[in-house]
Amino acid sequence: MAAAGIAFCPTEGDSYRRIEEDPVLAAHPIAQRFRARQALIRAARRRLLAAGAPMLSGIDAGVPTRPFGDYPRDLGALIGEDGLGLTPHQILVSATSGAAAILGLADTGASVPLALGGVA
Repeated sequence: MAAAGIAFCPTEGDSYRRIEEDPVLAAHPIAQRFRARQALIRAARRRLLAAGAPMLSGIDAGVPTRPFGDYPRDLGALIGEDGLGLTPHQILVSATSGAAAILGLADTGASVPLALGGVA
C-alpha cells in the first residue's frame, strides 16, 4: 500500500473505550470479536504507518452508536501509545491538510485564511 500511495483510514478511534463503558454494546458479538482483535488491528495499522502508507482520519458517523459529534474524541484516541503512536500534530494533519491532499483537494483542509474549513 505504501509503495502504491494507497491511503488507509482507521475509523474505530474511541470505540475501544465505548465498548468498555457500555455493557449492552460490550455484550454484542461484533464488539466481542472487535475487542479480541484489538491488538492485531492496532499492530497492523502501526505497520502501515511505519511502512509510510498515507493515513487520513475519519469515523463511522451515522452508524448506530457512532454519533457525529464524537470525531474529536476519535481523533484523540489515535494519539500516543494507547492509540497508533501518533502525535497531536500528526492527527491534526491527517484530519485536515493531509486528508485534503490524499483526496486531491487543493483549496481545503489548511488552517489558513480563505481555505475552505480554514481558520482565519
